[in-house]
Amino acid sequence: MNKVHLIWIISLVFFFSCTSEDSEDVIEESQSLMERMVDNSPWTYDRLEVISIVETDGYDLQQSEIDDFVSETNQEFNGFTMSFNDDGTGTDTDGEFTWNWIDEEEGEIRIWDDTYLISESNSELILGVRGFAFIPGDECCIEILYDGNIIFK
Repeated sequence: MNKVHLIWIISLVFFFSCTSEDSEDVIEESQSLMERMVDNSPWTYDRLEVISIVETDGYDLQQSEIDDFVSETNQEFNGFTMSFNDDGTGTDTDGEFTWNWIDEEEGEIRIWDDTYLISESNSELILGVRGFAFIPGDECCIEILYDGNIIFK
């Protein structure tokens, strides 16, 4: 075997051995959603985002009412925190809310009777709310359903 072939073979062996080690490091450093949530606890409430209105129950909903609802919610939950435990449970600032994972792989948790889809993006924890209701102003018996995100940092 000549020197060129020998150098080429050694280079290939070296290249593939480095690539293999690099991919193992990435796999070992990858954390599950629950591990990231536990490691970054507590999470502090940042804001509510209403993504879409699902149902207005025939009520003529105005954008200003949605804005007021978001503003009031943001004021109410200012300073609110959530902490997650290794055993799949968690609690809030005051211990008033507790939860358990429904499906860690899908990122679903249940707080009381409500189900939230949890994700994490850019160091933000996102609780996806599906079809939650609010009653506008002093209106009786009007239920507005919306989809949105509750953002924690």
